[in-house]
Amino acid sequence: MGRDLLSEIDEVDAEVDSLEESAAESAKRLQAQDRSHIAKLIVWLFLIVCIGTAVFFGVASLFSLASWESAGENLLTLLSSVILPVVTLVIGYYFGSEQR
Repeated sequence: MGRDLLSEIDEVDAEVDSLEESAAESAKRLQAQDRSHIAKLIVWLFLIVCIGTAVFFGVASLFSLASWESAGENLLTLLSSVILPVVTLVIGYYFGSEQR
């Protein structure tokens, strides 16, 4: 009877270990999904801001005395100063090393 009890304990330990590994894998998968979701939100937000800025500058240039060239230069300057930090952030989410 003692041997049966020890074998059952070993089986339960093996099942617990298996469940712990499964839970750890599930947590890693969930974390990866969260990172992907955050990166996608940042990219979409960036695109919306870029489109909104382009529309704003387009409308503003129609109703102002400034020429199209100055509005285009302002838009290009704004976008070039914003693109680098956003791209860096997205690359960090996708390719960053996982900390343990």
